[in-house]
Amino acid sequence: YHAADLYLRTDRYEAAIIYYDLTIDKYPETTWAQRALVDEIKTYNTYAGRSVPSKQRERYQKAVEAYEKFVQLYPNGEYRQQAEEYVDEARSALADLPEETPVAEEDGENLQADVEGES
Repeated sequence: YHAADLYLRTDRYEAAIIYYDLTIDKYPETTWAQRALVDEIKTYNTYAGRSVPSKQRERYQKAVEAYEKFVQLYPNGEYRQQAEEYVDEARSALADLPEETPVAEEDGENLQADVEGES
């Protein structure tokens, strides 16, 4: 758990998430596991917020998935309120993101329009 916190403090989000997962897997019945899962939700939010736009949706969605795991494993967990606050942030951010447009299709349409315009 402390290794995950160290990685988080140094902005190494993927490593932090791996160590939070290790804590959850190794000590699932402990308070540390609950804290690790809540911190994982928070980490995904931070990571998403600092990511390039094309990665944000995926990372906020992972925060939501981590919350769902928390509720499944610890329905009456002592950190549930904190988990709910973090998932609310993720859901709000997801709602604010622009709709995804498939880049390949968009480029193909533009290319087709260019070709038709040249004729």
